[in-house]
Amino acid sequence: LKVWESALDLVHYLARSGLALKGKRVLEVGCGAGFPGLYCLQQRALVDFQDYNREVLERLTIPNVLLNRPGDYSYESKFWAGDWAAIRLLVCKT
Repeated sequence: LKVWESALDLVHYLARSGLALKGKRVLEVGCGAGFPGLYCLQQRALVDFQDYNREVLERLTIPNVLLNRPGDYSYESKFWAGDWAAIRLLVCKT
């Protein structure tokens, strides 16, 4: 598995930007390990995760989120597997 350098660059950008994320809805598309989404969770955003590969979600993303989300944060992230074309349909159902 590979963590894309751009995911780490995005986390650094968000950390430096001062962007207020608390309470914002975030969907990390093509999440893999989910580092940008995890950063947003640490900032109390409402983060959901999508990856094309269900196995990546089950073996990497979900365990990573469960281990690293804030312990006192009650938002239950959703995890979607599948093609990007289906995201709109999935998101609109919730």
